[in-house]
Amino acid sequence: MNLILAVEKERGASVLEYTILVALVVLVVVGAMTALGRQINQKLPEGVPGPSTTAVVAPTTTCPPTTTSSVPPGGTTTTTSPKGC
Repeated sequence: MNLILAVEKERGASVLEYTILVALVVLVVVGAMTALGRQINQKLPEGVPGPSTTAVVAPTTTCPPTTTSSVPPGGTTTTTSPKGC
């Protein structure tokens, strides 16, 4: 009977130990994230502009079609593109 009580006490103690261990891990993670957040805030410049709501359309260029010159059967075909396209 004393053996059964000893096992139950051991089980209760291990749950308590795991609870304390998890609480300590949570405290370490929260502390590390807080320190990291402070370092990031110091590194970033103040007044960084937010995203713009104005759309800027890039200019488009139109290239003339590619020219293909054909040679009789058995010959080679040459394809040329205009400069700058």
